[in-house]
Amino acid sequence: MATAFGKTANVRIKGHLWGPLFILKTAFWPSDIENVFSFLKNSIKQIKQLGLNECELNALENILLCRKDLLEDKDEVDVMEYILEKSLNDLIIRTVSERRKFVNILLAIPQLFNPTATVLHNLLFKPIIGLVPIETVIETI
Repeated sequence: MATAFGKTANVRIKGHLWGPLFILKTAFWPSDIENVFSFLKNSIKQIKQLGLNECELNALENILLCRKDLLEDKDEVDVMEYILEKSLNDLIIRTVSERRKFVNILLAIPQLFNPTATVLHNLLFKPIIGLVPIETVIETI
């Protein structure tokens, strides 16, 4: 999805959603990361229990990132609406025989915001980058 928008839009979206994206991606790291980041244990456990395959994970990530309220350009909003609709439809099709899984995936989204991005920043990044705003780091990625 990142290539569909300009740099300003990408930085704005990722600046608002880096915390939930971090938690989502962390849940799929190959080790027992919840033992390292014990404060993420509940969030990671809930995401892992969804049993997402790569396509479902990609659809969930797109659904999470599709925040048209963060965009100013009408063309970008139109593209985002298309991506959101496509991602939701893809997830529906992939979980058609498992209706409960679709519901559980959507209900898990709020768990991605716990702990908050501020807590994540203070615990994981502030000791390394100090007072550098996380948006500055995101711009360089």
